[in-house]
Amino acid sequence: MKNIFISAIFVLSGCSSIYDNLQMIDKNRCEKIPSPSERQECLTQERNTYDEYQKYLDKK
Repeated sequence: MKNIFISAIFVLSGCSSIYDNLQMIDKNRCEKIPSPSERQECLTQERNTYDEYQKYLDKK
């Protein structure tokens, strides 16, 4: 039982890390946009934390 709990912790922390990495990739993509106004618009889009995203999914 202890192994299942530890595995669950690793899986959940892994999902958070993957989500954070995808957010970083998205931000880097925005920073490469040549047009200053389009770049700024991309960068100011609302970006949720993993916890906020998980809460959104739980409501569905």
